[in-house]
Amino acid sequence: MRPDYETMREVKRMYRFIRPCWRTVLLILVFSGAYASGVSVRAYILKPVMDQLKEPDLAEVQRIFWIVAASALVMSVSGLFKEYLQRRLTFRIVADIRCEITSHLLTLSMRFFNEQRVGELMSKLTNDIDAIKNGLRFLTSDIIQMPMTLATLAVTGFVISWKLSLFTFLILPVLFLSIIFFGKQIRSSSKKGLGKLADVTEAMQQFITGVKIVKAFRREEYEQERFRLINESHFRKMLRVAKAKSVSIGVNEFLYNFGAALLVLVGMVLVAEYALVTVSELVAFMAVVFSMYQPTKALSKAYGMIQESVAGSTRVFDLMSLKPDITDAPDAADMPDPVESIAFRDVTFSYGEEPVLREISYAARRGEVTALVGESGAGKTTFTDLLLRLYDPVSGGIEINGVDIRRIRLDSLLSRTAIVTQDPFLFNASIRENIRYGRLSASEEEIRAAAAAAYIHEFVEKEVEGGYDAVVGERGVKLSGGQRQRITIARALVRDPRILILDEATAALDSESEMHVQMALNNLMAGRTTFVVAHRLSTIMHADCILVFDSGRIVEKGRHEDLLALNGTYARLYRTQYSKEEAESLHGDGGNSRRKD
Repeated sequence: MRPDYETMREVKRMYRFIRPCWRTVLLILVFSGAYASGVSVRAYILKPVMDQLKEPDLAEVQRIFWIVAASALVMSVSGLFKEYLQRRLTFRIVADIRCEITSHLLTLSMRFFNEQRVGELMSKLTNDIDAIKNGLRFLTSDIIQMPMTLATLAVTGFVISWKLSLFTFLILPVLFLSIIFFGKQIRSSSKKGLGKLADVTEAMQQFITGVKIVKAFRREEYEQERFRLINESHFRKMLRVAKAKSVSIGVNEFLYNFGAALLVLVGMVLVAEYALVTVSELVAFMAVVFSMYQPTKALSKAYGMIQESVAGSTRVFDLMSLKPDITDAPDAADMPDPVESIAFRDVTFSYGEEPVLREISYAARRGEVTALVGESGAGKTTFTDLLLRLYDPVSGGIEINGVDIRRIRLDSLLSRTAIVTQDPFLFNASIRENIRYGRLSASEEEIRAAAAAAYIHEFVEKEVEGGYDAVVGERGVKLSGGQRQRITIARALVRDPRILILDEATAALDSESEMHVQMALNNLMAGRTTFVVAHRLSTIMHADCILVFDSGRIVEKGRHEDLLALNGTYARLYRTQYSKEEAESLHGDGGNSRRKD
């Protein structure tokens, strides 16, 4: 049978998490050895007990009693400490794996997260790590304990009767080969099952996060049926795992019991026909064999569970082995301060084969406001993502004060930039914590000053129960859209950035909320080099420069009045939007007139 290279590889990968806990592992080995010795003594003691039945000796009977009592005490104490240490080791390793994989994920680029299914990723972080935990539980308990128990029982059996032991050693290899064979089948089926479980997680995540759309379009039955099909597919895959386990248990049970029956037959022949073995030796040896039953069965089960965990650990460790796309250059330096200029030099970028940005060249000076406009998909947000170095250009470069940002430490670059997006993301934490997220060292006075500049301080103090300690709920669900946006503006203010990116920060707000947010944004933009991705052209009429994007190119640039005079793409966009807003305004007035009537 071929060596199990995949299991060996995963054990090797796991070794670096086990190695720091070597003292705990050593203690587990000591207590496992003590427990195994107690099991062997308990089996061996039957031989002197049988001998005492012929010619009882009170002193010898008392000695046997104290040996049995001592072995019981050893097994009890060693079993207690062994169990605790095994669980502690498992929890420690799983906690370390969770920490490392989380830290590693945060180093990966936006390209990875854009290409990765959320459900698949969450399945690896939960279901696959749970599979690793289950495997570790058996690895640190049965895979350590049972071989030691079997080894001590084998030695005990050899001491009782080497003749019977030779026959036993012919049977055991067949049993262990069966365990390994079915273990590989379990691993193969488990890997497919975990893949389908990721689909189940993805489906659940989608209909929970999109429940409003599901209900609005009355698609409950459609989602139920879609989930049922995905769940059924996972069920069929896991049924194969159950089948492999069941067949393994049945085959191994047969091999063990058939071997034990053969051993009884051989032993009786050696006793009755050849007198090579005594009755007490045969009874004691059979006690050893029967004592091997539970360890062998547990070892078979443990090996199957480890093979299931190998499928999970392969997926987890493969994820941890991914290399980040965006890294610091060996000679990377701190970001220049102050930021006097930001320049795009013939920048081309693509997510796949088709370029999203094509030969973009533009320079902004310190304190200028640059607006980015164009149809959806024209490349505006990609432009700002490149400035944040969430991606690197395919060709060309971006320079700050003449230094390519790929030669600026990423931590230094991002510590001097801030972004406010259309979707104001807040953490399920207090208002204070959400604002302080911009700069963790911010004082209470700085947090309140930022909130005041964002026109949210008075609302927090007077209308929110708990004030700055109030928890905003998941994604800020307890606040309105305008309130959430002003908190994100306060978060950007407390960061005190040199470069500011506003990605359609007022696009999803009503007129009243937009007015308050726009005032907050004006405070945020003051004295900072700002890039504004705009949908509503009325919000960027006073920008120092407006870049008009079309199919990944800058087709026009200039001030609002100059672009209108060109009567090109910007003028067309402006007229289209102005006509739409004017029509909506007129429609609104008509509605009011009817209500007055």
